Amino acid sequence: MRFMEQQMRRDMHSATAIVLVMWLGSARGEVLVRDHARSYEVEGRTLATLRQELLSKGPAGPNGRHVAGLTTAELEWTAVYEDTGKGCRVGDHQVELDVTTTLPHWVQRAVAPHVVRRRWDSAAAAITEHEAGHRALAVQAAHALGALIAGFVSQAGCTRAATDLEWEAWKLHQRTQREHDRFDRVTGSGTKRGAVL
Repeated sequence: MRFMEQQMRRDMHSATAIVLVMWLGSARGEVLVRDHARSYEVEGRTLATLRQELLSKGPAGPNGRHVAGLTTAELEWTAVYEDTGKGCRVGDHQVELDVTTTLPHWVQRAVAPHVVRRRWDSAAAAITEHEAGHRALAVQAAHALGALIAGFVSQAGCTRAATDLEWEAWKLHQRTQREHDRFDRVTGSGTKRGAVL
């Protein structure tokens, strides 16, 4: 998971683009989720060959080792701070989440033995289900961030409020990362639910 914060740019072009995105159907404070699917090809007609292909061609996980499937999330947000005279609150804001899921595609499935296809199909379904779990955690975090921003008020001035909100968003990110780590421990990174050949 990669966490990224984005501040609004002051130039006219960026302001126009942000307004246009909001105008095209994004309500104040809505969480925008965009899914992206990627695949990588594996070849072979035996389980041993397919295992080796997954270990050598799969995407690199956070620890640098190749994994069968990977879900990454990029979370960006913007907020307009409004001075209330007694402090600061968040007015218009936007949370955007881009989720990219990378899964294997077996090139020679159609010509492989039935027993290998059946085992692959079971493992591939479990890998897909595991990555969907990571996606769900990312979407949950994006909505939690949206709620945090929408309800944020501060008795301090807006400069301090911005710093405080960034800190709260960072703490939320850290909690979310622990949830992803826990999910991987509980599921054995999917292997306890069949994501293994």
